[in-house]
Amino acid sequence: MAAKCSDSKFCQFFKDKDEVEGAPRQRWAGSVTFILAAIGSAIGLGNFWRFPYLCYKWGGGIFFIPYLFALFFLGLPMMMLELSLGQLFQRGDIGVFRGIHPRLYGVGLASVFSAFAINIFYTYLIAIALCYLFASFSYVAPWSVQRTKAYQDNFCKDGMTIADPKIKC
Repeated sequence: MAAKCSDSKFCQFFKDKDEVEGAPRQRWAGSVTFILAAIGSAIGLGNFWRFPYLCYKWGGGIFFIPYLFALFFLGLPMMMLELSLGQLFQRGDIGVFRGIHPRLYGVGLASVFSAFAINIFYTYLIAIALCYLFASFSYVAPWSVQRTKAYQDNFCKDGMTIADPKIKC
């Protein structure tokens, strides 16, 4: 007879410390807290950064027709399915898929891993934005000087510029 997933050390590693048999599950403080958490997880950086660009690239206002189609026939039903499964099982991604069928445990792990990878990517983007923010406070912004071969031939003599000694060639 196969061992249950809850018996293995691998499965025990992913359980919460307060998740023991018979212990009450943690709950949201209120419906407003849940709604704010759901909106915060649904609205990402792409809504402000990529969506306006895609609207411009693929036809402006006419882009809203396939967008609204995908929203109402794919996005909202999948969101309702995810929320209802979470409410039914009262668990996270791994616990929900394990509750549907023990073999779907890997789907929950893949979901958690993909969220982790997306968070790392967003952290990297924010770090790049902060680097550019701090670089913009320098005396001469690094991107304001065009350093081409013609620039070096005309203005650089032995590693120094004629116009400004702080700018290196």
